[in-house]
Amino acid sequence: MNKTSVFNRHDFINHLSTNMYEVLILKKSISDVRLRKHHLSSKGIGDDLYYLTESYYRQSGLYKGKHSMSDFISIKAINAIEEKKIIGNLKFEHMVPKNYYIKQLSEKTLDNSMSPDFVQEVLSKYYYVCTVTTEEDALLHATKMDVDWDGINPFLRYERAGIQYVENNEV
Repeated sequence: MNKTSVFNRHDFINHLSTNMYEVLILKKSISDVRLRKHHLSSKGIGDDLYYLTESYYRQSGLYKGKHSMSDFISIKAINAIEEKKIIGNLKFEHMVPKNYYIKQLSEKTLDNSMSPDFVQEVLSKYYYVCTVTTEEDALLHATKMDVDWDGINPFLRYERAGIQYVENNEV
């Protein structure tokens, strides 16, 4: 990967998709059922997504701390950074709870219908992250979208919680 100073979401999703597909196929081959179940859980796949995200940002020369790896950042989080109140006050929050789309990846992997295109489609639609304050994080349901969510708008929880955010230009 070439070092760059400009974030490119298309390249980022390609990086995640290609590597995540390989990881999922490797995890499927784990013979110990309990270990395979752990690695194909929301926690296991979520950790992989985090490390692949960090890998992309570091290899691209864009990494400036965890808060620099989010697509969006709340106005309150920007203020916390400017006031140097970062430690214990910021969260790297998935705009669509990761268990929603990770479950899809896990199920497709286990039923042998996983494809690189499916991984790319899911991550393109749902893998958006926002840096928020712990106060704002408390306003969001941690594991699900609203019952009337259309499955399309990844920003619905934030809009309904009244969290104001902008594109993260930390990168």
